[in-house]
Amino acid sequence: MDTKYFIPVLMGIVLFAGILASSVSAVPDIQNPVAAKVSANVATLKVAQKILTNEVDIKNPIAEKANEVLQSKVPGTWEQTKEIIYSKMDMPHKFVLWDVSGRHVMWGEYGNGYFVGHDNHDKDAWGVYMGIDHPGNATRGKFVGFYDGKNFEGNYFHRGNAFHLWNWNALNLFGETVSHGNFVLFN
Repeated sequence: MDTKYFIPVLMGIVLFAGILASSVSAVPDIQNPVAAKVSANVATLKVAQKILTNEVDIKNPIAEKANEVLQSKVPGTWEQTKEIIYSKMDMPHKFVLWDVSGRHVMWGEYGNGYFVGHDNHDKDAWGVYMGIDHPGNATRGKFVGFYDGKNFEGNYFHRGNAFHLWNWNALNLFGETVSHGNFVLFN
């Protein structure tokens, strides 16, 4: 082979081998269930650590007081909560909420500090919410309630993105120890 063709062909082979090696290493090993489970657990632990250190500030006296106040205001049933919402508003606002895995999607109504929702697993949620930064600031808040009859609590916040997506994280929502995702509000 002539040297003027040998070097470009050799470079092409090396480039192709590099692309092949990087693409093979980037593909997750879905055949190994143990590795997949470990990877999922590590991701959950990272999220839990982030939530517990940044978003669910247990030592924050304002958040503690908000949690106490909210827990005392949660109605006993989904129907009672819906009655409260409709007694204060003719037309409640709507929301759609989902977790990052996409396995859980909830839609419902909210207004005047109360919410009710129903999810794709045919389970109901209801509770109360309130902003905790300072009066009039709705960019951050706390919510507590019941999902399928079990207590949950969480935080919501808006980072000012262009798509009007709100972020949330919660403990014990959707039957998960820790969950997080996004939601959208409609008028």
